[in-house]
Amino acid sequence: MAEQYARERELVAELRSKITQVDGNRALAAFNAVIEASGFDVFAASGAQFRLEAWDDAGFHDGEEHDPPEGAAEAWRNAIEAARVELCDKAPFVSSEAFGLVDFLGIDRGDLPTFPMVRRVG
Repeated sequence: MAEQYARERELVAELRSKITQVDGNRALAAFNAVIEASGFDVFAASGAQFRLEAWDDAGFHDGEEHDPPEGAAEAWRNAIEAARVELCDKAPFVSSEAFGLVDFLGIDRGDLPTFPMVRRVG
């Protein structure tokens, strides 16, 4: 576990050293454009994807039904892919492994290593 945590810290360091404000804004613009075009709320889209990945409902309020709207998970995947292309396939050429730690929701995850990107949606 300590080794995994150390590796994640290295990946966050990669993100911090490579992603400039301009790069981050470009990735966020791509992410936001896809989400906005989909018509889904970003949290509904992410929740739908997490549900498909067999995450439990621990992050949802008790009694809250979470049946994702059709197409919401696809919107999330497409938005993430648009941002990934901007950061991994173009300069600054961030590793896909490091990109996995980019947080597009801005949710505090305690001391888990993430690289937060503030959403600029609506």
